[in-house]
Amino acid sequence: MNKDFKRRDELLNLINEQYECGGIVSFDNLDVETFKKLLDEDFVDPNRRQNYSPTAYEFYEFMVKYPQLKAIGYAVSPKRSDYRISIEGLICSDDISDELKIEFKEFCEEADELMVKTTRLRAWWD
Repeated sequence: MNKDFKRRDELLNLINEQYECGGIVSFDNLDVETFKKLLDEDFVDPNRRQNYSPTAYEFYEFMVKYPQLKAIGYAVSPKRSDYRISIEGLICSDDISDELKIEFKEFCEEADELMVKTTRLRAWWD
């Protein structure tokens, strides 16, 4: 795992963010291009999953097919022994086709929270 948290936080656009109590900071706008950089630079374990969610790589592959999706998740402080990035779900509010809605429902059917509306998609795994 790449320990260069300054680079990681720069990629996540977390500059000057404060880690919350517990040593985490959330993000909700991870695009597919940045996700690829995080994978390529070994900031994200492709096999990591948030409890029963898809793996990070499965999220990435779905985002490649639908680049209007954004990943949501959190980064763990480098001061903690479990330093990492966790992907918790997906959101979208742009260019939502009927095909995307159908595939989003299928991909996210086991999410703890799932919203599929005409103008917004959201899936989150606890």
